Amino acid sequence: MIFFLRWVPGGTGTRLRVWYYKPRFRYMGRNINIPAGCVIRGEKNIILGNNVGIGLYGQLYAGIEEGTGFIEIGENTALNSYVMLNADKGGEIRIGKNVLIGPNVVFRASNHVFERRDIIIRQQGHKPGRIIIGDDVWIGGNAVVLPNVDVGTGAVIGAGSVVTKDVASYAIAGGVPAKQIGKR
Repeated sequence: MIFFLRWVPGGTGTRLRVWYYKPRFRYMGRNINIPAGCVIRGEKNIILGNNVGIGLYGQLYAGIEEGTGFIEIGENTALNSYVMLNADKGGEIRIGKNVLIGPNVVFRASNHVFERRDIIIRQQGHKPGRIIIGDDVWIGGNAVVLPNVDVGTGAVIGAGSVVTKDVASYAIAGGVPAKQIGKR
């Protein structure tokens, strides 16, 4: 059924998707926007606060089984088109309130293990991590946020940045890898 509902356009499609997902999520607040093309997996491991908007073709992956991933998105948070939040394989992603996430942003809370050379990487499993985003953060388009990163309250991440380390509150960070380039 969800495959069909995923592609129903307009306001009717949004209402149908919210109707379908509401009892399946751990918690879903009021005024949620899930537009056409979104892929959501592991609904029982996802919490959405009030007034959360997911852009066209957004992807939320929180594991299939309970406890295999976790995503929490705070109220008044907007994810632009093609945003991927991937907390599969034991990862955890927590996004605060009033956060803006630009198009094509990727959060990856778990990473492949690759230490052994006698076993192909695909068979070595994953190392779970966590990503914590504070309140009132703006993440520019095409940024990538990797595991075990905290982005402090009020921070700004420049477009195209790769965030591999913590970003202080009210810092402006940019680059590959992202470094502090200013303060708000």
